[in-house]
Amino acid sequence: MKKMINNKDEKITKVLKKMKEKFSLPDFVEEFKKNNPKDYDKLNKRFLSDEKNVRITNWKKQAMPTPEIYLLHALKDYIRANPESVEKLSENNFKKIAKKPSS
Repeated sequence: MKKMINNKDEKITKVLKKMKEKFSLPDFVEEFKKNNPKDYDKLNKRFLSDEKNVRITNWKKQAMPTPEIYLLHALKDYIRANPESVEKLSENNFKKIAKKPSS
């Protein structure tokens, strides 16, 4: 399957560098939209297309999550792969971690 966002980790890193020390998922989504409008539009178009075309059944109502949920999952995957960069607080709140000086 084709990637929804090319160079996703690089783009998330750039967005995180522009974020304040503490931020929420809506802050992250807004900053991502601002810095990557074509990628966000691509996510949104895919979501709307899937919403129209997916047959509603008892077990599957939608193939593609909303762009916000997609970005939340992308951010969580990024944090899992780079635990030294961001810490998940409660709910959808995050905190950037300052790199500790090496001894």
